[in-house]
Amino acid sequence: MDIEQALTGLAWKTDAEAVAAWIGEDRERFEQLLELFFGDNVRLIQRSAMTISKCCDLHPEIIAEYIDVLIPYLLESRIVAVRRNVLRILQFLQIPERHQGTMIDFCFRVLSDHKEPVAVQAFAMRVAANICTDIPELQNELGLLIEELLPHGSSGIKARGRKILGELGR
Repeated sequence: MDIEQALTGLAWKTDAEAVAAWIGEDRERFEQLLELFFGDNVRLIQRSAMTISKCCDLHPEIIAEYIDVLIPYLLESRIVAVRRNVLRILQFLQIPERHQGTMIDFCFRVLSDHKEPVAVQAFAMRVAANICTDIPELQNELGLLIEELLPHGSSGIKARGRKILGELGR
């Protein structure tokens, strides 16, 4: 299968699922997808981001060895699809201690930026909450950020925020 061709077609969302199924647990195929994700073509970066997320839904273990390149790429990217899909993936993973500081700072910035899309904020909220289980002294700060979001947040932000506040004992 030509991944690039599949992701540039008109039915790319459906094709992304087919590509993810085709990749399965095959590392070589997954690395072909990662080459597009880390490439220069913004459209392919966006489409491969969703496909990577779908691969991780099917085989969560496939991304673990790439976390040291995935997190720095997330921190530098201005592409919403990258932030949305990488944070979506990271919410299901244990963030290594060496990345927890930069990731919590990133998530707090996302939660403080009212221009960030709802999905990006919701995923950042979960990643931050997961980190706070390892670093409980950050729970108060996260709680305050979430409480600031709730009055003006979307229904998705309110639902996720209330759930996480409950987990934080607030």
